[in-house]
Amino acid sequence: MNILRNYKSLFLGAALAFTASSCDKTPINGDLDGWWYVSSYHTRTAQAEPYKDVLPQSRVYWAVQLHLLSISNLSNGYTDETLARFVHRGDSLHLTQLYVHFRNHDEPVTTDSVRTLKALSAIGIRDTKVSYRVASLTDRNMTLVNSRDSLTLHKIK
Repeated sequence: MNILRNYKSLFLGAALAFTASSCDKTPINGDLDGWWYVSSYHTRTAQAEPYKDVLPQSRVYWAVQLHLLSISNLSNGYTDETLARFVHRGDSLHLTQLYVHFRNHDEPVTTDSVRTLKALSAIGIRDTKVSYRVASLTDRNMTLVNSRDSLTLHKIK
């Protein structure tokens, strides 16, 4: 009887451990993980010039999980989605691989993707690899800056 009870306890404990560990991925990016809304975007044509306010024509959202960034641009009744691999270390954020997401496939963004890069430049991504300095990052706000662009994002909870 005790042996049967021990087996039941062992089985129940193992089942609970597997269930708890398999449901979700552990956040690895600290405050960077989560859903973000781009609330303001500023740009300049040269580093010596002051930033100019650019009010996006659309709503732009960033979703960060593990090593994947999903950028959704909602405009004209449809959603453009760009996926990016990234590296976040200290006060830097590097977008390393960009892909445009279609319903049935993903297409890498290359330097030949002029139309795609032009659309992405409207949200602060001007090349196939982009680096930002993380000027501030809390559990509610983030400011990203590079030589041409400044983005302010607010976390959606």
